[in-house]
Amino acid sequence: TKYIERFGGGDRIDLTGSPVLVAGGRGIDGDFQMLETLAQLLNGEIGATRPPVDDGYIERERQIGQTGVVCSPKLAVCCGISGAFHFVVGIEKADTVIAINKDAKAPIFNHADYCIVADVKQIIPQLIDALK
Repeated sequence: TKYIERFGGGDRIDLTGSPVLVAGGRGIDGDFQMLETLAQLLNGEIGATRPPVDDGYIERERQIGQTGVVCSPKLAVCCGISGAFHFVVGIEKADTVIAINKDAKAPIFNHADYCIVADVKQIIPQLIDALK
């Protein structure tokens, strides 16, 4: 397992009650530290698509979607996520979805209220700096 159990501090993880969800997919290359910082600044929780979970970058309890957790946050920030159907069902009840992906044709953009076509590894640090 590649992740360090720093997310949630060993407490039971409950993504369903968080008003903000910062979710990472294959496009973040396992850099959940960056997403953890963003989530902390937004008073939110971290989630993930299935590939980073299967690769051991983050706990299975944080998997969003059809085979994971279905969430209803006020804000979902989807970082480096393609937007496969089995993930999208996990965030479809979010009030606002922001998607960041460098592929302008990524299906996640069909489900987002705000779309940022850019490299998530460049955008998230800028967003973190702006929030600080």
